[in-house]
Amino acid sequence: MSFLSVCLELDFSDNYFSDDSALEKNYQSLIKPLLSFLFSHPKCYLSIFFTEQQLLFFKDFHPEALELLSELTGRKQVEILGGACYSSILPLLFSSDRSGQIERLSGLLRSSLGKRPRGSVLYGSFWDPSLLLTLQSCGMEYVFINSSLVPVENKNYNPLIMSDQGKSIKILPLYEDKIPLESETFSDWLKRLNCSDSNVISVRLDAKNMDLFLHNNFLDQIGQLDTNIIFTTPQKYIKTAYNFIQVYIPAGMDKCILQDAKIPCKKTKGKNVFPLTIYDFMNIYPQVKKLYDRMMYVSLIISQLQGGDRMRKKSAKEKLWQAQSGEYYVSMPLGLPPSSEKLKCAYKLLCEAEQLLKESYEFNNAVTAYDYDGDGLKDYICRMTNFHAVISPEAAQITELDIITRGINYIPAIKSDSYDKGIFTEYLIEKSSFYTFLKDSRVASNKEKICDFSNIIFSEKKFDTKKKEIQLEGKNHFSPLDITVSLRKNYTAYSDGNGIAVQYILKNESPFHLHAIFATEINLSEINISQVQDVNQYKNEVIYNGNKKELSTDTSLNLDSGVSLLQISDNINKVILLFEPNENAGLHLSTTLVNNDKCKTIVFFWEIDISSDHSMEKIINFSILPTKD
Repeated sequence: MSFLSVCLELDFSDNYFSDDSALEKNYQSLIKPLLSFLFSHPKCYLSIFFTEQQLLFFKDFHPEALELLSELTGRKQVEILGGACYSSILPLLFSSDRSGQIERLSGLLRSSLGKRPRGSVLYGSFWDPSLLLTLQSCGMEYVFINSSLVPVENKNYNPLIMSDQGKSIKILPLYEDKIPLESETFSDWLKRLNCSDSNVISVRLDAKNMDLFLHNNFLDQIGQLDTNIIFTTPQKYIKTAYNFIQVYIPAGMDKCILQDAKIPCKKTKGKNVFPLTIYDFMNIYPQVKKLYDRMMYVSLIISQLQGGDRMRKKSAKEKLWQAQSGEYYVSMPLGLPPSSEKLKCAYKLLCEAEQLLKESYEFNNAVTAYDYDGDGLKDYICRMTNFHAVISPEAAQITELDIITRGINYIPAIKSDSYDKGIFTEYLIEKSSFYTFLKDSRVASNKEKICDFSNIIFSEKKFDTKKKEIQLEGKNHFSPLDITVSLRKNYTAYSDGNGIAVQYILKNESPFHLHAIFATEINLSEINISQVQDVNQYKNEVIYNGNKKELSTDTSLNLDSGVSLLQISDNINKVILLFEPNENAGLHLSTTLVNNDKCKTIVFFWEIDISSDHSMEKIINFSILPTKD
């Protein structure tokens, strides 16, 4: 008789509990009865992954749980699994962060239970071949990944082994189609298990599945089995296995991720189709890609920092690791993008990490340039006292704005159907079509009447790190007369680190006269500013025709001219955003929904007349002023 070995893996990484009350509820309802059952049923075997948060909770409030786990692991009935301490998506991290997180959880398990883990789980089965060397160097002998990542020709040959640079790791595929169904009997489930041609099957269980096991007495029946099915732990099986099938697993992730994506992900048909990866997910959800770019930037400056206050640097790295938690990038088990609240938490942690770095050594305001978002174009990064901003060559707009001292982000990823909404995006509009533009700036019938710079790639004309000055230029065509116009945008960061001056030089390069409305659009996302819902959170004030005036925050409004200052006060986060045009301007304010998130749109505009081969200049001074707590 051929025997089938079954490894049950209980994984809590998809159920990241945020506070002690939730952890306590989970402990009383599931973990405590499970540990008691396992202790009294020595023939039931199980491997379990606990998050660092859960282990520390046990240590502080339920040390008896650790004593029971130590006893169960000592008699090799339960195997405790390792992984990233914050259940991070490991392929997204630098190798030092990968190994650091794995080693910290392994160290905690050793100090708590007296034994290091030999197997690892991956959040969402996010796999990359480069993880092999990291896992192997951290003492891992095997790793669980979703069976959908395994090439078809190798799915029925287990166990698997993958090698690279003389190192190897065993791979145990997790079969989602073998998870017990809610209405399924124990005997029917065993029949489904027996349908496999494999020597070993690994089945991943979450808290809900394990609750089903306990209430339907599945575990009790497992301990009384007298069939060809043997329930065991992964390490027990691997130690007795003698024939491993060599395999190469390309980068991929759990197949359930992207199943609810708003933009369908098309896979090329053919025999050699590679699985989708975390990068496919980020290409669909720009808010996740924006967070990833910000996380990589903070990780980079932490790794490059030499000297300074070691304790602050250590604290900054801790904040970074927390911000790398998988829940901030992909919400499992459905594989959906993170909620606004989770994005807010991640940005706050990254801001706090950067603030600690600024405090750890002598900080100087700086403007640097490199490909920040990995799109092949050079971006400009303003790392200032109070804020972090990224200026993209696409539309020469600010695409990232973090208020470091308050831990908030105003542009996580605001995307309409045709362009990315940022801060300072410019247009020329025929006067007769201007108010139509304000209502719907990109309707097809309006295209001939709008000169749109939102999709123009600007070229660098000057970049001065000492003066903190960036000069970018873009060209476009306007009106049926095909008037060629060039727009030069000069960004100059204030020496005190509290803002940026934006200078516009618009030149008419055609032989015709140019008469139009020149407008600059500013978009501020409200989703990550505060979880507190308060109608008095924002206060809009203007200097209009020399008089101070408070504006409504609930309705759209237009002021045709006479605005010399706009002040937006965020009363909850204690931040003032101040816009000062050098010449009186018109102003449009509105709040819209973009992808179910609120977006505040500000448009400054001027009526302009420019003769052939002439130019005009406008300036907006943008200040960011944290108020007193």
